[in-house]
Amino acid sequence: MPYNEVAKHEEVLATAAISAIILRTSENNYALYTEASNEENAIDTINIHRDWTLLSTYSSYVKALYHNDVLEDNNIPATIINDKDSSFMVGEIELHVETKNRKAANKIIALLETQTPE
Repeated sequence: MPYNEVAKHEEVLATAAISAIILRTSENNYALYTEASNEENAIDTINIHRDWTLLSTYSSYVKALYHNDVLEDNNIPATIINDKDSSFMVGEIELHVETKNRKAANKIIALLETQTPE
């Protein structure tokens, strides 16, 4: 996250009345410093302001979670939205990534699909 994104996220947090500092810890890693009682709210607030896009849909939560974990291991933030009804087992499980990471995420998922038996 370049400096301007860090400043933007800090401003969003300040607007939400959350005191926080975001520091770069390595090339692709950042640390969020805030009061423990505000940590979850701070993360949720930042995530709401990201530009998320649908990467893929799944019928299997396990497969969606696996793909999510592989993307996260490759420094691509991802999130799962489970729209599957637990009573009737209808609906889909969605995997979302930031729009700016969609191309790289698609390449990783395509590579996984060629290496992983169904």
